[in-house]
Amino acid sequence: MRRTRGSRVRLIGVSVLVVGVLLTAGLGGGWWWTNWRARTTAHHLADRATRAFEAPGPKGPDLAVIPRGVNGPVIAVVRIPKLGNDWRMPVELGTGTEILRQGLGMYEGSPQPGQHGNVGLAGHRTTWGAPFKHINELASGDLIRVWTAEGRFDYRVVSAGVTDPSDISVVQQKTARGRAMLTLTTCHPEFSAAQRLYVHAVLVSSLPAAKGRSA
Repeated sequence: MRRTRGSRVRLIGVSVLVVGVLLTAGLGGGWWWTNWRARTTAHHLADRATRAFEAPGPKGPDLAVIPRGVNGPVIAVVRIPKLGNDWRMPVELGTGTEILRQGLGMYEGSPQPGQHGNVGLAGHRTTWGAPFKHINELASGDLIRVWTAEGRFDYRVVSAGVTDPSDISVVQQKTARGRAMLTLTTCHPEFSAAQRLYVHAVLVSSLPAAKGRSA
């Protein structure tokens, strides 16, 4: 009788352990798959947009070949060398859920990259490809490159910090103080939206788009 009871206890323990492992694997696998799919979509859009920006038609960028995202055409492609040679993200106008599931979103009211003012970009920290997972590692002087139909614009990080999610001043135009500025924002800490992490950068150089393939 004792043996039977002990066997049952061990069987229940093993069953609980197996179920726990399967659930963990399932959740982890689903999260990995979602991130992989989001990154793949983002890279595909970024690569197509970059080719369109860098190979314009005879009278300027060929807008017809610029890929469309959820809410319209991709308006920019961002690369941050410190985050890896393979890191590149497309940018769409708006910060809606679907937009941020396949890249970065530009805050409504932001100027175009390269222009005076504060270009505000939002991105996920832990899900849907987690494009901004490591922007907390950016430091003063780090390079952020942005491609658009108008050319390439290089920004250098000047500051970073953490603020309340309701604090919109970090992406407001007055923050630029007449400069051409770029601001990255994401949730903080990881797996939480309790605060907002931001990175400020200023424009240091620009390269206008070629006006024709023979230029």
